[in-house]
Amino acid sequence: MVINAFMSIYIYSIMNTKFNSSLLIGFLLLGANLSVSAQTYTVVKPKGKITLKSGKRQLRTGDTFKAGPLKFSTPKDFLVVLDETAATFLLYPADSSLKKYVVKPLPPVGLKPGDIILTDLQLREFLKENDSLLLLNGTYSLILGKTEFPMNKDSFFYMKYIWKGDTVLKKLDYREDTLIINSETLYQVYEHPIDPLEVSAQYYLRYYTAAKKESVAYPEKMRPIYIIRPDETALAEEVNILLQATKAQPMKVRTLVVRSYLSAFYGMPGDWELDQLIKKLSRR
Repeated sequence: MVINAFMSIYIYSIMNTKFNSSLLIGFLLLGANLSVSAQTYTVVKPKGKITLKSGKRQLRTGDTFKAGPLKFSTPKDFLVVLDETAATFLLYPADSSLKKYVVKPLPPVGLKPGDIILTDLQLREFLKENDSLLLLNGTYSLILGKTEFPMNKDSFFYMKYIWKGDTVLKKLDYREDTLIINSETLYQVYEHPIDPLEVSAQYYLRYYTAAKKESVAYPEKMRPIYIIRPDETALAEEVNILLQATKAQPMKVRTLVVRSYLSAFYGMPGDWELDQLIKKLSRR
């Protein structure tokens, strides 16, 4: 009953952005400390070799286990798990012994699906908080206000990156009010495909307007963003575990839980791409 009460707070916080996030984390931590011995966890994502001390079994995605002693192989190892209420937690070593671990709840992200970025300041703040953009099925899309960010042949976003030592300025795709990062066109030079692995990790986003003959940097000059291309198979398996665990919840809540997880461990997904992925996995 203690766990269910804390999950109610977690769900409420997702639905109500005015809820105090620090209070939420405090409640969740207290709930974890009070009930950790009774918890059953489902592994969403393991990083490194983590074993159950009792059976010396290495934990993998989809495994379930009772909370108890774990053995981490390095200080950088961690587990992302779900408890019985579908709340998501990060487990990582508490000290150099690699036997004790910290249970940290994953709070939801701030921007809600469907929110439209209308102003220069909103876009800057969004990219400061979410400088890693996740490609799902090769794309990322973001809806922007037409007044502040018109996109046409004279006004457009472009990406700057380094490929084999050369600077590439790549005009980004768009559809009416939606900015689209498409891996197929992003990784082309003179209409020939290039290997993304040969591209520098840092990308720089600019918005150009021919009328003003100026290029504006987002989030700000010299501050890069990162384009994340995940292992689609592994990611789908992890998201499917989250969806199965939250199938009794409204779709809005399930979407926010998945979005929070992806933004924490991969990068921020586009709303449309996330919606398509969830619909695809929900049909299984």
